[in-house]
Amino acid sequence: SGYGKTDPRLMSILRNSPHQVVTKFQDDGFTSPSKQVAIRTLRSWKADTLIIAGINGGYCVKSTALGAIENGFDALTSSDIVGNIN
Repeated sequence: SGYGKTDPRLMSILRNSPHQVVTKFQDDGFTSPSKQVAIRTLRSWKADTLIIAGINGGYCVKSTALGAIENGFDALTSSDIVGNIN
């Protein structure tokens, strides 16, 4: 609520896949109050590589990718799944 809607095509994929919604309040998704929930969930899934997508490539996506690396994950992204509002 209040954060916009996720693309319906993505939601249809997620509906049938394990997922955890983590609301972030800063650029880096790994510095929010939900940091430990995200890390615990990813480790319980035995995730070691994260695909980072988003709409603010110069800040949010970059910061979250660096946060993932700093927390022991590999991070991948692509210009096909990253927008840049700047």
